[in-house]
Amino acid sequence: LGAMGNANVYAFVLSGLLALEFLHHTLLGPRPPQRRDWLGLVGAAGLYAALMLLSVATLWPDPAISSCPT
Repeated sequence: LGAMGNANVYAFVLSGLLALEFLHHTLLGPRPPQRRDWLGLVGAAGLYAALMLLSVATLWPDPAISSCPT
């Protein structure tokens, strides 16, 4: 999901919605969440956030390209 977010804005939004659906299914699924479920979610959320930050960082324009010549 994190790698998919770099393709375009729609994929970025879609990956976020898929992550929310996974969170909803894990927490409100057929069985109550256990401690290891929470630990897994925290790790997955951290990895997902890091990949999303990397995705946004790669889309940021280079100052040499976007600056006005003086």
